Amino acid sequence: MNITPEEVHEEAWTKGVEASKQNKYDKYAIYATRILSIRHPETHLKADTRFINHITTNRGYSNSYRVKDVHSKEFLTDMQFRKYPPFSFDQVDFNELDTVKYSELYPEDYPVLSYLDRRMLPVATTLKTRNNKLTELEKVALLYQKHRVQRQGYDDLYIIHCDNEQTYLSDNEKILSSSGEKVESINGDPVLIFNQDHVWCPLMQRDDTAKDSKLLRLVQKYALDKVTPTLTDFEEKIINILQETTKLDNKPQLAMAEICSLRSTGRQTCTTPLSEWFPLHSLWDTALPASKARAWQYYGYLEQILIRSNKLSPIAAYLAALSLNSEGYDKLVTINKEWVGRVALPNYGYVWGHLWDECLVEYSIDESFRTSAGHCMVQAMIDSAVLEMVGIDNYMMEGEVPGSHHYVWIPEYEATFDNNRLKISMNNVILDWPRGNKVLARFHHNGKFCSPIAGGEYSGSFSPEECVAEIDKLASTYGNTIPIYANGEHETKPTVKNRNDRAITEDYHILLDEEWENLQLP
Repeated sequence: MNITPEEVHEEAWTKGVEASKQNKYDKYAIYATRILSIRHPETHLKADTRFINHITTNRGYSNSYRVKDVHSKEFLTDMQFRKYPPFSFDQVDFNELDTVKYSELYPEDYPVLSYLDRRMLPVATTLKTRNNKLTELEKVALLYQKHRVQRQGYDDLYIIHCDNEQTYLSDNEKILSSSGEKVESINGDPVLIFNQDHVWCPLMQRDDTAKDSKLLRLVQKYALDKVTPTLTDFEEKIINILQETTKLDNKPQLAMAEICSLRSTGRQTCTTPLSEWFPLHSLWDTALPASKARAWQYYGYLEQILIRSNKLSPIAAYLAALSLNSEGYDKLVTINKEWVGRVALPNYGYVWGHLWDECLVEYSIDESFRTSAGHCMVQAMIDSAVLEMVGIDNYMMEGEVPGSHHYVWIPEYEATFDNNRLKISMNNVILDWPRGNKVLARFHHNGKFCSPIAGGEYSGSFSPEECVAEIDKLASTYGNTIPIYANGEHETKPTVKNRNDRAITEDYHILLDEEWENLQLP
C-alpha cells in the first residue's frame, strides 16, 4: 500500500482530538468510541446500568437475548415480543464467554494502538457478540452489572483494570477474576479502578480516593508500582489532549456523554410504551432541552456524533486505506468487499440486523464488526464516516415510505451504499425501489444535518435556508422531485389517522418559513 492503515489511523486521531478542542460533536464522539482514555470512564458504567435496568425490568427482553439470529423479525414485532419476561443474568453462561487480548479482536493487519484503542464496548453488544469473544474488561463489566442487579446496588463494586489487560471485580473487597472466581492476588499493575460514581486513573488525572474510602483502600493495596500504562509517543501526545478535551463540567455535559456511551436516540422504540422508554429519553431532556417536541428530535445529533466517532476506529482506518490506494470506482468497491467480506453473515451480500428491539440503542463500527448487526442507520453512518476520511463527497439520507430507510448517496460516482450494498443510483437521489423511499425525512452533509419537516417541526444544525439550498442541489442533479413532510404529526401526535394519512408536500421551499431552534450541544 502507498498509504498505510497506520498512517490513516494516526491522522484520524490527530484530526479528531484537535477538532474536539472546539467542536462539541467531536468532543462527544470521543465518548461514543467507548475508549478508556477519557476523564469520565464512569459514564460507560452509567450507560450500561441504564441499559441493563431497561432490559431487566421490562417484558420481552429474555427473548431478545435468546434469539441469536440478527435478521429475526422478533426484534421488529410488538405483541409477540411482549409475551416474554424481562432479561435475567441467569440466562448468561459466563463460561461460554471467551476472553482475548484487545488486539486479537481484529485482523492482524488492522492498525490497533496498544492502549488508546482499548475500548469497553456497551453491554448491549458484549452480551451478544458473534463469537462470544470478549476482552477481560468487557467480561468483568458484565460481571459488574450481574452483581449490581443481584445486590440492587454498587457501593462495594469496583472494576480493577491493569496495564496488561487483566481485569478484576472487587466485590466488598473480595477480588474476583473475569470468570467470577475468587482470587488471592492481582496479576498486573492497576491503571484504572472505578465504579459508576468514583474513579482512580492517574493517566487521565482522576483521583477520587478522597471522596471514597473503599476506593482508597483498593488503590493503597494494589496500585503499588506502575500506575500508568505503557504508551507510544503518539498515544502520549493524543492522550495529553484528551485529558483536557474530555472534561465534563456540568449535568448536561455528563448526560450528553452518557447518551453517547449508551447510543440512545431518545425515541420510543417499536416495542416499548412511553412509560418504559422515558428513562432513556430523560437523558436528552437534561443534555439538550428543547422548547417544543418535534419528529425525530434527537436522531440527527447522535448520528453526527457516531459518524465522527467511527472515524477513530482501526476498522475505519483500514477501510479508508484500501480506498485511498485504489483508483476510480474501485475506491468504493474495496470498501464494500472488505466490510461485507468480514462482517456479513454467510451467503449474504450486505450487512444488516438487530440485537435488541429496533431503535432501542444504536451501534458503532466496532460493534457492527463484532456482531454482524446494525440496521440501515448504523451501516450508513459507517459508510459515510469512511467516505469522509477518503475525501469522497456523500450524503447520508433517510427516506420514508412510510417505513424508514437510511442509505448513502455518492454524487461523484452516481452510486449509493445501501446496507453496504454498492448500487448505481439510476438517476435518483431518493432510492426508487418498488417499495420506494418517497419522502426525504433527514439528511447529513459535510458535518451538518437536518430533518426537513415543515409545520413547526423543523430541526437540525442546518438552518432552514441552508437546508433548502442543499435540497436544491439534490433536486437539480437529476431533475428529481423531492417530497418532504408538511408536518410531523405522525410522530409528535401518533394517532392512527396521523400515522396512516401523513401530510406530504413537494414544495420544500415552505421550509424557509420555519422557525429554527438551533440547539447546541452542551
